[in-house]
Amino acid sequence: MNTQADLRQVFADAGYPWVTSHVDLKTVATLMDTAGLTARQAADQLGHAEVSTTQHNYFGRRTDRRR
Repeated sequence: MNTQADLRQVFADAGYPWVTSHVDLKTVATLMDTAGLTARQAADQLGHAEVSTTQHNYFGRRTDRRR
């Protein structure tokens, strides 16, 4: 069983051949960040052993948009 190939096929069949597992992972991480989950909660859900992986690679920088 090749999960990566299976995912590529599912995305292609759904009309999204450009979506990769990384794009999907980034989307989920962005939604968790937007929802206010902590980096630890997101890291646990994404399967990252290190919270820093989630913070550096998947969470965006937060800026104060009130200025």
